[in-house]
Amino acid sequence: MKELIKRGKHEGAIEIHLSSQIQAMGFYSKFGFCEYGKVHYDAGIAHMWMRRYMGK
Repeated sequence: MKELIKRGKHEGAIEIHLSSQIQAMGFYSKFGFCEYGKVHYDAGIAHMWMRRYMGK
């Protein structure tokens, strides 16, 4: 995750979005990701959209 965030900053990304399985949300939260939207299902598994604003 640290490398993904570093690369995003290097390439000028404003934010990063991802779809997290519900049980993995705590992992992504540790890297500054916040949930948004509603629960959706991928292959029958509950997911939540998450995003991280890159800042300056």
